[in-house]
Amino acid sequence: MIKRSLKNTKYEPSNTITIDSDSDFINYGFPGSGTTEDPYLIQRLNITASSGDLIAIHNTQVFFIIRTNYLYGLTGSQGWILFDYVQNGRVENKIVKNVMVVGICIYFSSYNTIINNSDSHCGISGIHAELSSLNNIIIANTVFNNAGNGIQVGKYALRHVKFTTTWQSG
Repeated sequence: MIKRSLKNTKYEPSNTITIDSDSDFINYGFPGSGTTEDPYLIQRLNITASSGDLIAIHNTQVFFIIRTNYLYGLTGSQGWILFDYVQNGRVENKIVKNVMVVGICIYFSSYNTIINNSDSHCGISGIHAELSSLNNIIIANTVFNNAGNGIQVGKYALRHVKFTTTWQSG
């Protein structure tokens, strides 16, 4: 469950984020160098949008962390954090609310960690992984009040799921 200390976190308002390659982390000006010791950081942002993805990352292999963000989908927002052909990403201490589809969606992505997040009021599920998403770790997440599954693991999506709390999901 998200620690109470995040309740008082100050978030910087931000537009939605779309990363289409490793170099886009530099283009956005995110701190870090993309290594295991110095991953790029996307943190302390408040992203609210009425359409599209809140954070979408495609075709990357560098190391990065999406940490301590508040993401809110207004009516009509597809929502989510999307990983599409992504390796070496980490999502932690993130709050997603009120998106039409999924809080975190992982497609064709490997070696990512989803830890200590809260996903609620999502139209389908809080966390969704499928389509050859291998060797991802999903641990210590809280997903609730979602219309469908709390965590949905699709065909050909093999990974570890440990210590995850799910309640009041369809």
